[in-house]
Amino acid sequence: MENNNELFDRFVEEVFHRGNLTALDQFFRPDALIHDPGVEFRGPIALRSAIRGLLTAFPDLRIAIEDRITEGDRLAVRYRAEATHCADWLGIPASGKRIGYTGMLIVRFEGARIAEYWAQPDLLGLLQQLGAIRNGESAPTVASARSGA
Repeated sequence: MENNNELFDRFVEEVFHRGNLTALDQFFRPDALIHDPGVEFRGPIALRSAIRGLLTAFPDLRIAIEDRITEGDRLAVRYRAEATHCADWLGIPASGKRIGYTGMLIVRFEGARIAEYWAQPDLLGLLQQLGAIRNGESAPTVASARSGA
């Protein structure tokens, strides 16, 4: 039987690296609660839309897990992501810029599926790299980001 670390690694590979969004149903419970910066939504269908937007804008997205802590039914990871901005994202026109950002995820499992998912990417750093805000400016509201990673 697959452990939570292996399940999570397979989720990242299948969904983010291969772009297989239908696999979300395999990894998430239908009633999974997803916490993204400024928003909460339920289920893999809502998450599919958010990740589709992210992968459309950053089709070569690669996520490297730099740290992980597992305790009971929870897994926390610190990651580094790199990608090229190839299409509009959050109203920011494609820039062709290569970006890199960090983030943290906490995942709670029930059985062999994700029941709760907290995503905390460095949106300020990402928006600065894309030229959406300059250093020293306030960040715009990101409630509509629904980045997923």
